[in-house]
Amino acid sequence: LRGIHDLKLQQLGNVNLFVGDNNSGKTTVLEAVALFCRPLDPWEWLSVARGRVVKSSRESRLEGVRWLFPQDDAVVDDPYYKGQVRIDGRGEFPCLEAAARFAGFEVDEDESPSTSSGWDDEEDEEESDSSAFDEDEEQCSPTGTPVMRGAEITLSARVPPDGHCLLNEFELIEDERLARREPPREPRLEVVSITPFSHRVEQLQISQLSEATLTQRASNVLECVSLIDPRIRELEIISRRGVRSTLWVRHEATGYSPLYTLGDGVRRVLAMALGLIDAQNGVLLIDEIETAIHKDALVGVFQWLVREARHFNVQLFATTHSLEAVDAVLMAQMDEPDQLVAFHLPEHGKGQPKRFSGELLDNLRFDRGLDIR
Repeated sequence: LRGIHDLKLQQLGNVNLFVGDNNSGKTTVLEAVALFCRPLDPWEWLSVARGRVVKSSRESRLEGVRWLFPQDDAVVDDPYYKGQVRIDGRGEFPCLEAAARFAGFEVDEDESPSTSSGWDDEEDEEESDSSAFDEDEEQCSPTGTPVMRGAEITLSARVPPDGHCLLNEFELIEDERLARREPPREPRLEVVSITPFSHRVEQLQISQLSEATLTQRASNVLECVSLIDPRIRELEIISRRGVRSTLWVRHEATGYSPLYTLGDGVRRVLAMALGLIDAQNGVLLIDEIETAIHKDALVGVFQWLVREARHFNVQLFATTHSLEAVDAVLMAQMDEPDQLVAFHLPEHGKGQPKRFSGELLDNLRFDRGLDIR
């Protein structure tokens, strides 16, 4: 996947922390877990592919998906690029292998199917039109007809007990939206991914807070947010003048205030709390777990995450560059150190990671003062 080859992560825990140099593949590991949890879902592949792209980017969805695949010997501009990804796993989730094949092609623009109907991406309303076709970059066939690129993508999942394969195939045409007409395919495990920028996607948080309120879990979320600012008394979804809803807080000092007027730390912790509850009986992935959180609040926030992850049966995977975050996660897991595992990924994704159990990590950090990063 991307630049990672033959990487094995063995004896995972309830809390899994990934450290390593820049470009060692920490984020890619989280992406692999997300894809393994929903191996037959085209939308998950699209979501992971664009997870690293800012919303104003003009990068096409097709190119984003292509760059999930290995590029070792590929010609960057080859419209007929072919690639394959395979992710194996063992656990309670009934999937043994997730695989995908990418086969590029070219098609005349007047022959490409219209796939814009049926699109149901709620977040797309937040995007600028990154898929607009740039006339200055049009390519033409020998007959003068504009040429568009596409790919046939085949997803497969090998499932127990006999290891037979389930398939799902779809076509992705450059600069055209994918029509999503079929329901989610099994096998499928709840998975929530939190990037370093997820706390700025307010519409997603509104949806998650609505669900938490309906299931009487909003108090759990408020408890976590209060660790950053104990003066926050309530979380509200408010629509002024009947237009688009926004998130507000009732604050001891300022009264009712839009969430965006508060610091990134509050918004970041809110995103993590909502994501954890949304991932019940599944997996929560947090990239750069320390982002926007002051070091003095790290232990309290991580203690909440570890405790609530047990309560909601959620397995945590997180990356970090921060030694303070490593120590805070370790302190949050002091009562069950065997459930914490840290992996130091090898440089550039080549070779095998170093695995540190919670007890070993405790000895290395607090007794010997060593830096595992």
